[in-house]
Amino acid sequence: MFNVKKFFVRIPIILAVGGAATYAVFHMSEWVANKNPASQFQINKVVAVSAAAAETKPIRQSVPLTGVVQSKDNIDITPTTGGTVTALQVDVGQQVKAGDVLAVLDSTVQQSNLAEAQANLKSAIGKLNQQNHVSDDQIDIAQQNVQLSQIKLDQLLNGPSEQDIAKAKMQVENAQKVLDSNKQYEQMESQGDSTYVLAIRKAQQTLQAVKEGTDPTSATYRNTQSKVVADLDSSRQNLDSVTATGSSFAQAVRNAEDDLRGAQQALASYQQIKAQAEAADPKVAEKNALTYDSQLANLQKAVVSAQDDLAVANANWTKAVSSATQSYNSTQYTSQAAMDLALRQKEQALQNAQNALDTARANMMEAVQKAHQSVVTSENNLSVAQMNLQTLLAPPDEYDVATAKANLAKAQSQLNLIINPDDEGNLESLQAAVDAAQARVNQAQEAVNRMTITAPFSGTVTARNVSVGSTIQQSRAMFTIMSDHLTISAQVDQQHLGAIRSGNAASFTLASAPDQTFNAKVEQVSPTANVQTLTFNVLFAPTDKTVTLIPGETVSLEVVTRNIPKALMIPTSAIVNLNGHPQVFVINDKSVVSLKDIDIGYSDGAETQVTKGLKEGQNVVTMGQTFLGTGDKVQISTDADTTEGDAEGEEEDGAGKPAAEEAKPKAADNAAKPEAADDKAKAADDAAKPKAAPGAKPKAQSGQQKPNQGKGANGQ
Repeated sequence: MFNVKKFFVRIPIILAVGGAATYAVFHMSEWVANKNPASQFQINKVVAVSAAAAETKPIRQSVPLTGVVQSKDNIDITPTTGGTVTALQVDVGQQVKAGDVLAVLDSTVQQSNLAEAQANLKSAIGKLNQQNHVSDDQIDIAQQNVQLSQIKLDQLLNGPSEQDIAKAKMQVENAQKVLDSNKQYEQMESQGDSTYVLAIRKAQQTLQAVKEGTDPTSATYRNTQSKVVADLDSSRQNLDSVTATGSSFAQAVRNAEDDLRGAQQALASYQQIKAQAEAADPKVAEKNALTYDSQLANLQKAVVSAQDDLAVANANWTKAVSSATQSYNSTQYTSQAAMDLALRQKEQALQNAQNALDTARANMMEAVQKAHQSVVTSENNLSVAQMNLQTLLAPPDEYDVATAKANLAKAQSQLNLIINPDDEGNLESLQAAVDAAQARVNQAQEAVNRMTITAPFSGTVTARNVSVGSTIQQSRAMFTIMSDHLTISAQVDQQHLGAIRSGNAASFTLASAPDQTFNAKVEQVSPTANVQTLTFNVLFAPTDKTVTLIPGETVSLEVVTRNIPKALMIPTSAIVNLNGHPQVFVINDKSVVSLKDIDIGYSDGAETQVTKGLKEGQNVVTMGQTFLGTGDKVQISTDADTTEGDAEGEEEDGAGKPAAEEAKPKAADNAAKPEAADDKAKAADDAAKPKAAPGAKPKAQSGQQKPNQGKGANGQ
């Protein structure tokens, strides 16, 4: 019985199935048309799309952290062997560098063991060398001996070539020419007009002139001698004239003496007269006393004046004699020096002349000897050349051939003996002994080295637990060193751990200098988390050498997780994935699109970096790719509603099938799709598309035919 209710219920299903079939047939015909354009008509269409230009912009992401400065290494220095401390080189607080000596232990026993091991090694090497003293040079020499012996034998058997004979004759001729030239040169050197003979004659003449006193130096000597005699005579005459009793100075002294005697006699006479007057008439004498006293005073003054004049005369005479004597002595000294100089110059001239003569004779003798030696050498060379020529021209001697064969056999035997020694087993045993001795030397040297305690890295000594003379055990800590390599430790949560990698750049500031920013890099990321804080420890290495850090200091860090100065970015919605590889529809200046493969990098969701396939400024389709194909002409829509509707359509279709399954046939089919379709075709399209996800907004229509953008640009 016909059920009307069921019929009306099934009508939508029938229409949907029919629309889907119509949609499939339509698009299949379109795909066939694209595959075979010659068999189908082509329909031009203009598709309304949204587009954006590829832009270059910087990308920088960072994570802020708080860190603490700490020393990378802080270890105890323990010796690898026990011993007595003989020297300490450092103390607490001292800076050390890697390899610096910290302390020295007594190594007397170790040094003795090393010397014994070295002696044993030397003995083993000597034994090996005695058995196998063959070197590469010896092998080369043996091989050369074989080759030379073979060449000599071949020459004896084959005889000389014409070229060898011509060469030998040429050598004889050349040797004869050289000999003739050297003999001529030897004869020239011994003749009277040679350079060496003329030099000898000139030296002899100079020496004879010096001996005879006719050279300039002898004339100077004679002139100096005459001047010295004249100066001495003049100075002596002046001295004699001053010291003579008839000199003016002597006469002045005598006159002064006469004046003094006269004054003394006058004084004595007047004193006698006064005494007689006083004796004859005392009263009269008393009356004339003033006159007597005045006259006596004048006479006494005359005596004193005469005495002064005599002293002056004597002083003048003494001064004149001293001056004349000094002048005479000075003249004697100057004259003697002049004579000595002139004599030395004369003697030097004689010596120079003799040396010049000796040198000239020696030069001539040397030249003659060289010339003679050249003659002798030339004669020997000529004899050798003549003998070589005679040897080449002479027939081979049987004895020489036999000797050459024997020499060849001997050379080959020696080469074989060198290359293949008889006792290989003995050589291996000796070599093993050398290797063992060398190993013992290495061990002994290492034992000696262990007695010197060195710093494993640069740092500061924070503790010293030994003193000179202390006996320490192998496990006892001698020093504690804190490394100069300071790092910054920070805790990173799991959210940011994936973005932080070893080598990432970072910057930090110090509480003591908040206005200064210093550079660092990630040095190490802990592979395990702290079970209590659930964070990961990250170490940062400062890269600024100017920064001064203090262990325990707190720093503020910023870790750069991504830094791309020039990233070519496009909207993520522009990317489609039709062939398993990212692609975009590129719009040229004629509004025609082409599908291009691209390589992508970083994406923040809204935008994605293009690393290959696009250039800055190229326009790409961001919405409306569903029905696009290469060669389609597009119209870029600026309607905000259309943009919003397309975006919602992408969200709706995102809940349907994967784009990789649906986008491929659609993009191929749409190349020949008519620009306008009837209502039935639209209904069929809508029925054949996947249903929207719950909560999706209705799709918007724009332009002639706004297709469903559900699978979107990237098929996501």
